[in-house]
Amino acid sequence: METSLNYKMLGLIVALVVSSHILLLFNLALPIGERYDTNQLIQNVLPLIPSIFAFFVTQRYWGSAVFGRAYFALGLAFLMTFIGEMVYSYYTVVLKEDPYPSIADIFFFAFYPLAIYHLLKNILYFKRRWDILTKIWVTLIPITIVSIYAYLGSSGDTFDLYYGLVFVTATSSTLSLAILGMLIFRHTLLGTVWLLLAFGLMMNSFADVWYYYLELFEQYNDTHVVNSMWTMGYVIVAYALYKHRKTI
Repeated sequence: METSLNYKMLGLIVALVVSSHILLLFNLALPIGERYDTNQLIQNVLPLIPSIFAFFVTQRYWGSAVFGRAYFALGLAFLMTFIGEMVYSYYTVVLKEDPYPSIADIFFFAFYPLAIYHLLKNILYFKRRWDILTKIWVTLIPITIVSIYAYLGSSGDTFDLYYGLVFVTATSSTLSLAILGMLIFRHTLLGTVWLLLAFGLMMNSFADVWYYYLELFEQYNDTHVVNSMWTMGYVIVAYALYKHRKTI
Protein backbone atom coordinates (compact mmCIF):
# COMPACT_ATOMS: atom_id res chain seq x y z
CA MET A 1 0.00 0.00 0.00
CA GLU A 2 1.29 3.44 -0.91
CA THR A 3 2.47 5.66 1.94
CA SER A 4 0.50 8.89 2.42
CA LEU A 5 1.63 12.50 2.42
CA ASN A 6 2.19 14.12 5.79
CA TYR A 7 0.67 17.55 5.16
CA LYS A 8 1.72 18.81 8.60
CA MET A 9 5.33 18.06 7.75
CA LEU A 10 5.00 19.79 4.37
CA GLY A 11 3.43 22.80 6.10
CA LEU A 12 6.31 22.88 8.57
CA ILE A 13 8.83 22.78 5.71
CA VAL A 14 7.12 25.69 3.95
CA ALA A 15 6.95 27.68 7.21
CA LEU A 16 10.65 27.10 7.90
CA VAL A 17 11.68 28.15 4.39
CA VAL A 18 9.55 31.32 4.51
CA SER A 19 10.85 32.17 8.00
CA SER A 20 14.43 31.62 6.83
CA HIS A 21 13.94 34.05 3.94
CA ILE A 22 12.37 36.68 6.21
CA LEU A 23 15.30 36.37 8.63
CA LEU A 24 17.72 36.76 5.70
CA LEU A 25 16.02 40.00 4.63
CA PHE A 26 16.04 41.26 8.21
CA ASN A 27 19.72 40.36 8.61
CA LEU A 28 20.80 42.19 5.47
CA ALA A 29 18.88 45.28 6.63
CA LEU A 30 21.17 45.52 9.67
CA PRO A 31 24.43 47.53 9.64
CA ILE A 32 27.32 45.47 8.26
CA GLY A 33 28.98 45.10 11.68
CA GLU A 34 25.83 43.67 13.24
CA ARG A 35 25.02 41.06 10.61
CA TYR A 36 25.35 37.33 11.21
CA ASP A 37 26.36 34.66 8.69
CA THR A 38 23.99 31.89 9.82
CA ASN A 39 21.73 32.10 6.77
CA GLN A 40 24.64 31.85 4.35
CA LEU A 41 26.05 28.90 6.27
CA ILE A 42 22.67 27.11 6.18
CA GLN A 43 22.37 27.72 2.43
CA ASN A 44 25.83 26.23 1.89
CA VAL A 45 25.26 23.15 4.05
CA LEU A 46 21.69 22.31 2.92
CA PRO A 47 22.67 20.21 -0.17
CA LEU A 48 24.65 17.97 2.15
CA ILE A 49 21.45 16.81 3.90
CA PRO A 50 19.82 15.03 0.89
CA SER A 51 23.28 13.72 0.04
CA ILE A 52 23.61 12.01 3.43
CA PHE A 53 20.04 10.67 3.29
CA ALA A 54 20.69 9.27 -0.21
CA PHE A 55 23.76 7.42 1.10
CA PHE A 56 21.61 5.99 3.92
CA VAL A 57 19.17 4.67 1.31
CA THR A 58 22.16 3.28 -0.61
CA GLN A 59 23.03 1.13 2.40
CA ARG A 60 19.62 -0.54 2.23
CA TYR A 61 20.12 -1.28 -1.48
CA TRP A 62 23.83 -2.11 -1.28
CA GLY A 63 23.36 -5.61 -2.66
CA SER A 64 21.39 -4.31 -5.67
CA ALA A 65 23.35 -3.50 -8.82
CA VAL A 66 20.53 -1.18 -9.95
CA PHE A 67 19.24 0.67 -6.89
CA GLY A 68 22.48 0.64 -4.93
CA ARG A 69 24.27 2.44 -7.74
CA ALA A 70 21.29 4.69 -8.45
CA TYR A 71 21.04 6.12 -4.93
CA PHE A 72 24.80 6.29 -4.57
CA ALA A 73 24.84 8.48 -7.69
CA LEU A 74 22.09 10.69 -6.22
CA GLY A 75 24.12 11.09 -3.03
CA LEU A 76 27.14 12.09 -5.11
CA ALA A 77 24.98 14.53 -7.09
CA PHE A 78 24.02 16.54 -4.01
CA LEU A 79 27.54 16.20 -2.63
CA MET A 80 28.80 17.91 -5.79
CA THR A 81 26.29 20.70 -5.21
CA PHE A 82 27.54 21.08 -1.64
CA ILE A 83 31.14 21.35 -2.85
CA GLY A 84 30.02 23.87 -5.48
CA GLU A 85 28.34 25.98 -2.78
CA MET A 86 31.52 25.98 -0.70
CA VAL A 87 33.68 27.00 -3.67
CA TYR A 88 31.10 29.68 -4.59
CA SER A 89 31.30 31.10 -1.06
CA TYR A 90 35.10 31.03 -1.17
CA TYR A 91 35.00 33.30 -4.22
CA THR A 92 32.52 35.71 -2.66
CA VAL A 93 33.73 35.78 0.96
CA VAL A 94 37.49 35.18 0.74
CA LEU A 95 38.51 36.31 -2.74
CA LYS A 96 35.81 39.01 -3.00
CA GLU A 97 35.30 38.03 -6.64
CA ASP A 98 32.23 37.41 -8.78
CA PRO A 99 31.75 33.61 -8.69
CA TYR A 100 29.85 33.47 -11.98
CA PRO A 101 31.31 31.91 -14.00
CA SER A 102 33.89 30.09 -11.87
CA ILE A 103 35.30 26.69 -10.93
CA ALA A 104 32.23 26.24 -8.73
CA ASP A 105 30.18 25.69 -11.90
CA ILE A 106 32.07 22.46 -12.58
CA PHE A 107 30.66 20.98 -9.38
CA PHE A 108 27.21 22.48 -9.93
CA PHE A 109 27.07 20.95 -13.41
CA ALA A 110 28.26 17.56 -12.11
CA PHE A 111 24.92 17.30 -10.29
CA TYR A 112 22.97 16.82 -13.53
CA PRO A 113 24.60 13.71 -15.10
CA LEU A 114 24.61 12.02 -11.69
CA ALA A 115 20.94 12.87 -11.03
CA ILE A 116 19.97 11.80 -14.56
CA TYR A 117 21.85 8.52 -14.05
CA HIS A 118 19.86 7.95 -10.84
CA LEU A 119 16.55 8.64 -12.56
CA LEU A 120 17.27 6.52 -15.64
CA LYS A 121 18.50 3.57 -13.55
CA ASN A 122 15.20 3.51 -11.65
CA ILE A 123 12.97 4.25 -14.62
CA LEU A 124 14.50 1.75 -17.05
CA TYR A 125 14.39 -1.03 -14.46
CA PHE A 126 10.59 -0.80 -14.35
CA LYS A 127 9.83 0.58 -17.82
CA ARG A 128 12.33 -0.38 -20.50
CA ARG A 129 10.04 0.44 -23.42
CA TRP A 130 8.53 3.92 -23.76
CA ASP A 131 5.53 4.49 -26.00
CA ILE A 132 5.65 7.25 -28.61
CA LEU A 133 3.56 9.66 -26.50
CA THR A 134 5.94 9.31 -23.55
CA LYS A 135 8.95 9.93 -25.78
CA ILE A 136 7.29 13.06 -27.17
CA TRP A 137 6.44 14.76 -23.86
CA VAL A 138 9.71 13.73 -22.18
CA THR A 139 11.54 15.42 -25.05
CA LEU A 140 9.13 18.34 -25.33
CA ILE A 141 9.55 19.55 -21.72
CA PRO A 142 13.28 20.42 -21.98
CA ILE A 143 12.84 21.77 -25.53
CA THR A 144 10.08 24.10 -24.33
CA ILE A 145 12.01 25.33 -21.28
CA VAL A 146 15.21 25.89 -23.28
CA SER A 147 13.30 27.71 -26.02
CA ILE A 148 11.58 30.05 -23.54
CA TYR A 149 14.87 30.75 -21.79
CA ALA A 150 16.64 31.45 -25.09
CA TYR A 151 13.84 33.74 -26.27
CA LEU A 152 13.57 35.74 -23.04
CA GLY A 153 17.33 35.96 -22.67
CA SER A 154 18.14 36.83 -26.27
CA SER A 155 18.72 40.50 -25.38
CA GLY A 156 21.27 39.61 -22.68
CA ASP A 157 25.00 39.03 -22.89
CA THR A 158 25.77 36.47 -25.61
CA PHE A 159 28.37 34.53 -23.62
CA ASP A 160 26.13 34.30 -20.54
CA LEU A 161 23.21 33.22 -22.73
CA TYR A 162 25.04 30.27 -24.27
CA TYR A 163 26.79 29.43 -21.00
CA GLY A 164 23.45 29.33 -19.22
CA LEU A 165 21.87 27.28 -22.00
CA VAL A 166 24.14 24.36 -21.11
CA PHE A 167 22.86 24.32 -17.53
CA VAL A 168 19.24 25.02 -18.48
CA THR A 169 19.27 22.09 -20.92
CA ALA A 170 20.67 19.78 -18.26
CA THR A 171 18.31 20.84 -15.47
CA SER A 172 15.20 20.72 -17.68
CA SER A 173 16.13 17.19 -18.78
CA THR A 174 16.43 16.22 -15.11
CA LEU A 175 12.98 17.69 -14.46
CA SER A 176 11.43 15.77 -17.35
CA LEU A 177 12.79 12.42 -16.13
CA ALA A 178 11.73 13.15 -12.55
CA ILE A 179 8.15 13.65 -13.73
CA LEU A 180 8.32 10.40 -15.70
CA GLY A 181 9.58 8.57 -12.62
CA MET A 182 6.73 10.02 -10.57
CA LEU A 183 4.19 8.74 -13.12
CA ILE A 184 5.73 5.27 -13.25
CA PHE A 185 5.82 4.85 -9.46
CA ARG A 186 2.57 6.68 -8.63
CA HIS A 187 0.56 3.53 -7.80
CA THR A 188 3.36 1.72 -5.97
CA LEU A 189 4.63 1.66 -2.42
CA LEU A 190 7.03 4.46 -3.38
CA GLY A 191 4.43 6.65 -5.10
CA THR A 192 4.47 9.36 -2.41
CA VAL A 193 8.26 9.24 -2.23
CA TRP A 194 8.56 9.83 -5.95
CA LEU A 195 5.96 12.60 -5.82
CA LEU A 196 8.08 14.40 -3.22
CA LEU A 197 11.31 13.65 -5.06
CA ALA A 198 9.92 14.97 -8.33
CA PHE A 199 8.58 18.11 -6.65
CA GLY A 200 11.93 18.76 -4.95
CA LEU A 201 13.84 18.35 -8.20
CA MET A 202 11.22 20.52 -9.93
CA MET A 203 11.84 23.33 -7.43
CA ASN A 204 15.57 23.05 -7.99
CA SER A 205 15.13 23.03 -11.78
CA PHE A 206 12.92 26.12 -11.79
CA ALA A 207 15.38 27.84 -9.46
CA ASP A 208 18.29 26.91 -11.75
CA VAL A 209 16.56 28.29 -14.85
CA TRP A 210 15.54 31.46 -13.03
CA TYR A 211 19.07 31.93 -11.66
CA TYR A 212 20.71 31.73 -15.08
CA TYR A 213 18.12 34.15 -16.45
CA LEU A 214 18.89 36.56 -13.59
CA GLU A 215 22.62 36.29 -14.25
CA LEU A 216 22.02 37.29 -17.86
CA PHE A 217 20.88 40.71 -16.70
CA GLU A 218 22.96 40.87 -13.47
CA GLN A 219 19.85 40.83 -11.28
CA TYR A 220 20.82 38.02 -8.91
CA ASN A 221 21.56 38.80 -5.25
CA ASP A 222 21.62 36.98 -1.91
CA THR A 223 18.11 38.14 -0.96
CA HIS A 224 16.39 36.94 -4.13
CA VAL A 225 13.54 34.49 -3.63
CA VAL A 226 15.28 32.01 -5.96
CA ASN A 227 17.48 31.08 -2.99
CA SER A 228 14.40 29.98 -1.05
CA MET A 229 13.32 27.84 -4.01
CA TRP A 230 16.64 25.98 -3.80
CA THR A 231 16.19 25.64 -0.04
CA MET A 232 12.70 24.22 -0.53
CA GLY A 233 13.96 21.78 -3.15
CA TYR A 234 16.79 20.45 -0.97
CA VAL A 235 14.57 19.98 2.08
CA ILE A 236 11.77 18.26 0.13
CA VAL A 237 14.23 15.86 -1.54
CA ALA A 238 15.74 15.11 1.88
CA TYR A 239 12.26 14.43 3.24
CA ALA A 240 11.50 12.17 0.26
CA LEU A 241 14.66 10.15 0.89
CA TYR A 242 13.85 9.95 4.60
CA LYS A 243 10.41 8.52 3.77
CA HIS A 244 12.03 6.16 1.26
CA ARG A 245 14.37 4.78 3.92
CA LYS A 246 11.42 4.31 6.29
CA THR A 247 9.37 2.58 3.57
CA ILE A 248 11.82 0.01 2.24
